[in-house]
Amino acid sequence: MASELRHQTGKKVLLLADLDAQAGWGKYSILDAIGIVHDLDRASWEQVVTKAADDLHVLSPCLMGAGELQAANIRQLLTRVRSMYDWVLDLGRLNGTSAGVLNIVNQVFVVTTIRYSRSLFYEARRVIDALVKADVVGYRLLHRREPD
Repeated sequence: MASELRHQTGKKVLLLADLDAQAGWGKYSILDAIGIVHDLDRASWEQVVTKAADDLHVLSPCLMGAGELQAANIRQLLTRVRSMYDWVLDLGRLNGTSAGVLNIVNQVFVVTTIRYSRSLFYEARRVIDALVKADVVGYRLLHRREPD
């Protein structure tokens, strides 16, 4: 999704590789960025992110067992770097950490698959209920078709 957004818009895109502190890959992680947030400038930021195809920037999650991310730290980091990007994406599930940064986002897209599954319906509803509770106004529900 992030790569396609970059391709179609030509705008700068940062992909937060899921705000899941247990997934891990890349030379530096979101925890490294949080550790230097007060000294973070464009040059140091360019060292932290991984550059993928089409100049897509990816901020890797932490290594397994590295600890939990705190929403306050992520808010501080995103506030610092958001001016460098047109789009900032997280492709993970809504959890306590990602819900804790909803107050600084401009727009949220809830992506579901078109499949008749009661659990998928309830998960989408749970996410939308959380967005409403957090007073997020700019959210959209997108349905993605699975290939046959």
